[in-house]
Amino acid sequence: ELPVQNLKCDDIKKITNTIKNLSFDVVGCYDNNQVFSGGIELSNLTNNLQLKTNNDIYFCGEICDVDGECGGYNLQWAFTSGFVVAKDLINNLC
Repeated sequence: ELPVQNLKCDDIKKITNTIKNLSFDVVGCYDNNQVFSGGIELSNLTNNLQLKTNNDIYFCGEICDVDGECGGYNLQWAFTSGFVVAKDLINNLC
């Protein structure tokens, strides 16, 4: 519950270790996947990709329910949504 600017180095290392060691069970797969539909609906997020019910949580990239045609659209969404989240995080810290 500490603001980010009050975190100590050990706190950041603990958070980083937790994120690096998160695991998820894959519940299904298909041959030759390029796009897998599903994820959090954009209607649940603000324009800055924060969860409307908890503005401390952001979502971007493949976790969002955004699908595009083959040809780089999904990669562009991943890059752009990551940029939007990073920019908002930086703006909120300063």
